[in-house]
Amino acid sequence: MGLDPSLAQAWLADQDQAGDPDDGADCDEQPGGTLAVWPENWPALRVWQLLQTQWHLTPSGHMQGLRYDAADVVIVRTLRGASITEQDQVFAHLVEMEHAAVEALDE
Repeated sequence: MGLDPSLAQAWLADQDQAGDPDDGADCDEQPGGTLAVWPENWPALRVWQLLQTQWHLTPSGHMQGLRYDAADVVIVRTLRGASITEQDQVFAHLVEMEHAAVEALDE
């Protein structure tokens, strides 16, 4: 998503200096703990957070999926200046997160 390679290298160097990074393997054991987010995933995470009130609900109140019309608006407004390709990548990541969330909520 237009990430400057030198910024990515600096971030990676910081991760190496921090010791053994938390890869999220023990998330179930430590809810609410720190979780590293790779820089290229921040745009999708920002959009995800802004869409948390934009779910289709079944008549029984279960979350069925995100409202894609709202997702499009949030992507365009959040990623001003991003190319269509970059916006499409964020949408693809958003759909992956949506499917994972629906699956987790159905458990």
